[in-house]
Amino acid sequence: MSEERANRKLRAILSADAVGCIRLMQTDETWTIRGVEDSKRVMGELISRFKGRVVDAPGDNLLAEFASVVDATECAVQIQKELKAKNAISFHSWLSEIHNTKRDSKEQSKSQ
Repeated sequence: MSEERANRKLRAILSADAVGCIRLMQTDETWTIRGVEDSKRVMGELISRFKGRVVDAPGDNLLAEFASVVDATECAVQIQKELKAKNAISFHSWLSEIHNTKRDSKEQSKSQ
């Protein structure tokens, strides 16, 4: 029996999924799609910065690989920080938009 060793390559995998995406799609599809696309853009930029590469990104998922576990971990931490800040601002903007839309509708109803 031959003792050839397989050429192996170790990689760290990062998998991301938008929690509650289906529920959000039911509430506001346009806002949700825009938010998922924007989040994927942010993640892609960070993945590149930390020497990784996006393997696939279907729907609200993203799969990336890194040659280093340290790079993958540091990237994941930075993704969490940046998306937390981005989502807080986005959610506040979305609530303001809803409030303004409701207020405008009430004002239009009163004037008619």
